[in-house]
Amino acid sequence: MLNFCEESNPAEPLAEVRGDGVSQLLPFTYTFSDATEFEYKVGLEADRTLGTYAGTREVVERFFTGTNLRLPIIARDLFEPDLAEAAQSSRIDTDLSALCIAMKLTQQRPSPEGDVRTSLYISAMQVIGLLEAGDIRSLRVLQTRLLIATYELGHGLSTAAAVSVAACAKVARAMGMRKVNSNTQSSMGNAVLTEERRRVWWAMFNLDRYLGLIQADSLHTMADPMAGDQLPYDDTLWVIGI
Repeated sequence: MLNFCEESNPAEPLAEVRGDGVSQLLPFTYTFSDATEFEYKVGLEADRTLGTYAGTREVVERFFTGTNLRLPIIARDLFEPDLAEAAQSSRIDTDLSALCIAMKLTQQRPSPEGDVRTSLYISAMQVIGLLEAGDIRSLRVLQTRLLIATYELGHGLSTAAAVSVAACAKVARAMGMRKVNSNTQSSMGNAVLTEERRRVWWAMFNLDRYLGLIQADSLHTMADPMAGDQLPYDDTLWVIGI
């Protein structure tokens, strides 16, 4: 959970950074006796990375006016109410925390001389590791992985991106995401969620096939689409919330 208290002191840095830009991270010492303790550990990582609610809001706004235009896989109409509710309750779900961290990662521009595996990248990977260790499966976890994979692919970490996409594919299959194109939801909320899930599935598919091309690897992790599978509707309409 995030600490949304504006008066709180800034968290200590996640780790000291070497001259080459790679964090010096201590080995994990996490042990989880219950769900509350697990959420606390993830919340610590989010606090160090995102800070206050105002800082988180700034990250989210930049994402939806930037990265989201190129990778529109998150329904703002569903995301914003959840974030506002988190602000009122002074806590945020672990998978929502992870997604906010990944949003911030996509906005980072490492220096040309530095290592692209920055402390923020390592922090995002730590949070993903914690979520997977806790067997947390959700659409937001998949979206987090996809944003991390996009960062990896855009910064030349193609092997890491392939691992991230493969992990997405396995979790998506466990969640029954392959059946998303056969859903026939009638209510507005379910229709938006169904479209969001469909966009996540196709984003995974496109990244998987693109990685196969650049790596000359014909062994894909995503199954071929069926003739009757539905494509997402127009990106422009999705972004403006129609």
